[in-house]
Amino acid sequence: MKFFAKVFLLLVGLGCGIAYAQTVPATPTSFQHVVVIVQENRTPDNLFQGLCTSPSICSTTPTTSQYNIQTSNWLDNTQPSGVIQPTSVLLANAYDLSHAHSAWVKQCDLNTTTGKCQMDGAAGVSCSGTCPAHPQFKFVDNSTGTLNPYLTLATSYGWANYMFQTNEGPSFPAHQFIFGATSAPSSADDHGGTYASENMSGTGTGAGCVAQQGVLVQLIDSTGTEDPTNKIFPCFEHQTVPDLSGITVGDITPLALVPSGQPPTRFATSAGRSTVNAREVSG
Repeated sequence: MKFFAKVFLLLVGLGCGIAYAQTVPATPTSFQHVVVIVQENRTPDNLFQGLCTSPSICSTTPTTSQYNIQTSNWLDNTQPSGVIQPTSVLLANAYDLSHAHSAWVKQCDLNTTTGKCQMDGAAGVSCSGTCPAHPQFKFVDNSTGTLNPYLTLATSYGWANYMFQTNEGPSFPAHQFIFGATSAPSSADDHGGTYASENMSGTGTGAGCVAQQGVLVQLIDSTGTEDPTNKIFPCFEHQTVPDLSGITVGDITPLALVPSGQPPTRFATSAGRSTVNAREVSG
């Protein structure tokens, strides 16, 4: 099973249809809009099995005419054989796997000799809610066409199913990385390998610069240590793509997630300036 990604991206250039598993007819020379669609908390293996309508379409060693989706033998270090066969689940369900950095560490199952993740530790990721057997090894059933809109996007436009985030934690640091390529509190922290690694904790509500006093975010250092005393107020300012390119970026936060009385997150573009002030509530 591929890396338990927090996000993957669908990159859509309007007027230009490019799919990973399709032949590109021509290179576009100009764009009017670029739309980035971010799907959180799912991997291609989990959400896009519906693309694998025949055994030859999907492979873990894909050709240019195949999708990189694993349909069987997901790695599981709790099984005698070392693998487990995934089973289907409805898109709408009543359980959730842990989003914490600790879950990523368990999924990684670091080989201390090689320094590489073995990626067979998903069974150790905790589950909350009404959890089925082996909740970490599920793919979404598409027998009724529930996923067809997702599949249409993936096959009609550019699907970045090889795109994985740098950070190893839940929503708050993930959103920082998407737009600012870092969740470090400062440039010096970024160079030193210190990043925000979890969602909000402490007292109060909210996240980012609109969080109430008493809200804190956990930091992780370059050794991978999350010291419980190493927490700060979660208000960071980073350069983003609009800073460097002048591209106008609109609202990104659903209104339902905005703290009461606050406007939705917008990356301001006046004078080419935009900042990540993380108004979204961590999820």
